[in-house]
Amino acid sequence: MILSSMSITPEREKLVDFTNKIYNTPPQLPFRRIRQPRRLQT
Repeated sequence: MILSSMSITPEREKLVDFTNKIYNTPPQLPFRRIRQPRRLQT
């Protein structure tokens, strides 16, 4: 039993007996936002 997100691929379907989805987790990539340095006002 898998209680986390695992995408279904053709290769995995051959090895794992998947059931209907309980919930849908969209793919996401965490990233750190880089801020531009502030310009000095003169």
